[in-house]
Amino acid sequence: MLVLPTIKQTGKKAAAEIIQPWRPDFREVSALPDTKTIRTSFFINLIAGALAAAITLYVLQFEWTKFSTEKQLAEIEIRIADTRTAHDKVQALFKDYLAEQKKFSEIQAIAQDSFLLSDFVKHLGAILPEGIYFKRIEYKPATKTITANGSAQGLDANATTRASKFEKTLQDDPRLAGLFSTIRLTSAARNIQESALDIEFLFTFKDNSAKPKPTK
Repeated sequence: MLVLPTIKQTGKKAAAEIIQPWRPDFREVSALPDTKTIRTSFFINLIAGALAAAITLYVLQFEWTKFSTEKQLAEIEIRIADTRTAHDKVQALFKDYLAEQKKFSEIQAIAQDSFLLSDFVKHLGAILPEGIYFKRIEYKPATKTITANGSAQGLDANATTRASKFEKTLQDDPRLAGLFSTIRLTSAARNIQESALDIEFLFTFKDNSAKPKPTK
């Protein structure tokens, strides 16, 4: 039996026979059309939009918080600077007040004190031995002391003996004994330029509040 070969058809008719009509294959779910009322792509776009909006709001809130914090810090620094200036002024005024108060206390102590330095100097001059003289006498009401700096003529042992005897004279003086608890020679140093012995006496007042004046 003779079989003839199939003749290949060309043109629109052949193309129509090759393209098969579409029909859904219910076994392949991915190939089925999306026939839902609200498509899945809508939810995906909605979620993406919500995330983008949330991120945008977060960034805006962060920037606003940063801006507000920086503004508050700047205001605080300005207030601190103003407060520091005022504090420095108060400190300076307080130091001036303490200095003036100290002066006032010293003046008040002198005014309330019955001791007169002029009387003390006169009495000291009256009992001063030959060869000893004083250069400087300082009265310190705050420490209740008097320091008397002077010289004993000579550089030999006689000058030292003269200073020691005068210390004893001061200690035994009844007028000074009523004022001072201690009278002592605190220093004695050779002064070659003046050929003398530099001496210093320290008079410490008694603790009683009212001190009698040295009699003339």
